[in-house]
Order: sequence, then C-alpha cells, then structure tokens
Amino acid sequence: MLHRGFSLIEMLVVITVGSVVVGIGVGTLHVLHRTEQTGRDRAAQARIVDRLAQQFRSDVAAAVRQTPAAQQGEWQFVLPEDRLIRYVALPGEVRRDERLAGKPVRQESYALPDGCSATIEVRTEAAPVVASLTIADTGSPPAAGRQLRVAAVLGKDHRFTKLPSGGQ
Repeated sequence: MLHRGFSLIEMLVVITVGSVVVGIGVGTLHVLHRTEQTGRDRAAQARIVDRLAQQFRSDVAAAVRQTPAAQQGEWQFVLPEDRLIRYVALPGEVRRDERLAGKPVRQESYALPDGCSATIEVRTEAAPVVASLTIADTGSPPAAGRQLRVAAVLGKDHRFTKLPSGGQ
C-alpha cells in the first residue's frame, strides 16, 4: 500500500513542535533584549558618575577655598578669577552651577543611579583640606550599603597628592 501525504495527527505534531520552538526563540530574544537594555543603562549611569567624579576632582583641585553653603546639601567652592562653583544634592541627582563674577555660566545636572544619594564632606580641621564626594546606594539589598567615595585636595592637582591616613 502506497502512503501519499501526511495524516492529520502527523501535521498537528509538526505544528505543535514548531510552535514550541518558535515560543522558546521569542522568549530567549525577549530576555536577551532586556539584558542588553539593563547593561546599556548601567553603562550610561557609570559614565555619568565618572563625569561627575572627574568634574568634582577638577573643581576641588582648582579651588582656592570652600565657602559655607546657604542650605543643607549645598557646597560652594571659590576658584580664581572670581569663579564660584556650587554643588547641590537633590533626590536622584547632583547639580553643578558655575558662576563668573556673579553671572551664571553653566549649569549641569548629573543623574544618580536609582536608589543612590550623594553627600559632600569638606574636612577643614587639618591641612591639607580634603573634599569628598560620596555616592551611596540606599536601595534594597544586596547592593545597599555600597558607596563610591571621590576625594580631592583643595587647591592641588589630585593626581599628585596623597590621601590622609585612613582614606580610600
């Protein structure tokens, strides 16, 4: 007896197997896309934090002195040629304002990673004066408690200075 064609059962089995393979492929592509997006977001956040750290080091190294701030979460650094740099820590971001002779020159905003906050501490009790920018993760575990600390010596190029004892 000659067998010409496929039975209905054979066609249903092939369609079912094909559907399962396509479903697995689509699910895998979705997971890969989400992973790639997460990686891009983290890389972008790392670049922002790196730019903030470099700018902070540069400002502190060029500063002549640090002046008292008008409010909590605000820090001011006086640079030569009547330039004033002000840092303000807001929820989820750090703002940097630059003024020359009292007139605004530039305003930048650095978005912090989700669940992070920033603080600046200026230690003036001992020479040299050290300013530290700390970005701390206040989110949920396991990342909670991690922090990045950027220290710079006031008025000196940060590449050639030694941190005070106990510094990171």
